[in-house]
Amino acid sequence: MIQEPLYNIWFSPRKILLRYAQKEQEVGEEIKVSSKYKSIREARAVALLLFGVGKIKNRQYWLQLVGQKEQTPDIRVATYMSEVNSELRVFDIEVVTLESHSFEDVDTFLKRTKLSTNKYYPESTIFFCNIDKEIQTKPWLEISREIIKAGVKNDLYVIGRTDPDKLKYQLARLNPHFDNIVKFDVMEEAKKDAIDVMRFYRSSKPTVTKEKLIFEPF
Repeated sequence: MIQEPLYNIWFSPRKILLRYAQKEQEVGEEIKVSSKYKSIREARAVALLLFGVGKIKNRQYWLQLVGQKEQTPDIRVATYMSEVNSELRVFDIEVVTLESHSFEDVDTFLKRTKLSTNKYYPESTIFFCNIDKEIQTKPWLEISREIIKAGVKNDLYVIGRTDPDKLKYQLARLNPHFDNIVKFDVMEEAKKDAIDVMRFYRSSKPTVTKEKLIFEPF
């Protein structure tokens, strides 16, 4: 379970993955299937997303875990824009996972879930699909073309594992354009210099003060 509240505390992708591994040692396979660990699995998936996006953008990103009392988003992410008036830019992330028991195509699954016309999200919300199954999907460009036809304006990223034995992944943006394609090795990205736990303070001036912390996400 995620602790409440973790107000204004942000964690690096590396910190999330390390803590997830520790938690997995504590509770075993339950962490992969139990609904009470759903938010922790989502945090792990977004950590993988941020490793990929961080490699593309060449900047560090942090996650903020959202308490159970909040209905949306699933996760918040932020990056420190030192080149833009020291701005802390924050994004809302909605996570959906295509699991091993599903037989749907990726585009069909997404149209039924996050892209459903029965759901509303602000256009600024970023959708993220974690393909958590060892299957050969349709080419991602083909999936992207189907998704774009739905007319949704939100950014949509998808990630999948490319090596069954190593923590290697491929990430791409499928909507509103097909781009930001990157392959990365989690172990290599985790070696990069990063601040693992941060608190950001906004002041009356257009700056953000950073404070390093020692804190566990869950």
